[in-house]
Amino acid sequence: MTTVITLHAAEQGAAMAAAIAARLPGPSVVLPFAALHGEWIAEPLGGERDAAIASQQLKLLTAGYVKAGYHVVVHGEALHETGAGDDLLRLIRMVPGVRALSVGVGDDAADIDLALPAGATVESVAAAVAAALTERPAPDA
Repeated sequence: MTTVITLHAAEQGAAMAAAIAARLPGPSVVLPFAALHGEWIAEPLGGERDAAIASQQLKLLTAGYVKAGYHVVVHGEALHETGAGDDLLRLIRMVPGVRALSVGVGDDAADIDLALPAGATVESVAAAVAAALTERPAPDA
């Protein structure tokens, strides 16, 4: 079973995502949404149009990795702002054999599956996610 995790963390998001991915059994990939939403776009269209393209690319990349048997951890503040994280999880939750989890660290940790306090350490976030995945039954179970 593969897992897709969206991580909403204002501080140390990349380090937290890497630590979470390191605890997942088997191959895993970390996708930085900021790269899709900003860095990869050389000449932006602007506003909502860039967000829509980035969200679509996130879904395609995630689907490709999941199909290949990878766990996917997506991180970035814009996930919540653009709604891309919610869109991705709605899609993933329809896929048999794939577990989806949204994780929020800090004050704007609303509408998520696992809320962790601001200032949580990289290791404590990774441990909490690992524990949450152990406690949650698989979607097909």
